[in-house]
Amino acid sequence: YAFHNTKTPVLISLISIIINIIFSFIFIWSLGSSSIFSSFISDILKLKGIREIAILGLPLAFSIANIFNFFVLLQAFNKKIDWWYPKYILKSLARIILATILMGVAAYSFLYVLDLFLNTRTFIGIALQGILAAMGGIVVYCLVMFLLKSEEMKGIIREVSSKIKSLLLK
Repeated sequence: YAFHNTKTPVLISLISIIINIIFSFIFIWSLGSSSIFSSFISDILKLKGIREIAILGLPLAFSIANIFNFFVLLQAFNKKIDWWYPKYILKSLARIILATILMGVAAYSFLYVLDLFLNTRTFIGIALQGILAAMGGIVVYCLVMFLLKSEEMKGIIREVSSKIKSLLLK
């Protein structure tokens, strides 16, 4: 938009919306019937015993359409601008994806470990389990990003450090 070209991103977005609609119908239909795909999704997400999983087709279609949108917009941007560094951005994206996957695994693992120590039959127990698991996942994410020498994490650490210093010096 900043390049005074609204046609290209709007066209790409419209195509993404069409992809979203088409995949929504396909996934809802295939998850609503007894198929290999619905069994596969049900097994991966541990949804045995839940009859109606067709609605999961909507976020799946939305995710696929938006991943398509991202990469096509990235390609259009790449053709328009020759002074940016896509390898740097994709390398950063790979770090973020890796850290996010490890964060999810850690948070999910923390849920199971905390289940051994907390009474999950009460609201407080479940809330505490969720909060502690989320905090553990965030710590893992930050640690992984720090170990991967992420520029974004370095910037966050710099900003937080300067805010803490300014608060302490007041």
